[in-house]
Amino acid sequence: DDAAGGDFGGVHAFEAAWLGLDVSPRTVGAGTTVTVSSCAGVPGRLAGLFVVEVQKGPTFVQLPLIVPYSATGDWSFSAPVTQNLGPVELGLRVYSTDATGAVVASNTVRVEFP
Repeated sequence: DDAAGGDFGGVHAFEAAWLGLDVSPRTVGAGTTVTVSSCAGVPGRLAGLFVVEVQKGPTFVQLPLIVPYSATGDWSFSAPVTQNLGPVELGLRVYSTDATGAVVASNTVRVEFP
């Protein structure tokens, strides 16, 4: 409160995924290098990358990538795309466990292969 009794300021709350996932670029073709990174994980816990959508339809396929979170709770890797996969749009998500052992998921990132 100020001297006149008024309240100033505000709080904004947003629902967020437990883990963060980013893929760059989001449109990928042959010869492009893709960087995938995740944050807000528990250090040392393993994380798996999954395809959870194909053309916005549900699926659940684990990609051959299982990595531990670093001491700061993140990981990142880059890889070249050697051939065109499209046209297709894939939804990607990371799964891991929290400090209690419960399974947690990241946001879904959609990547387009034209």
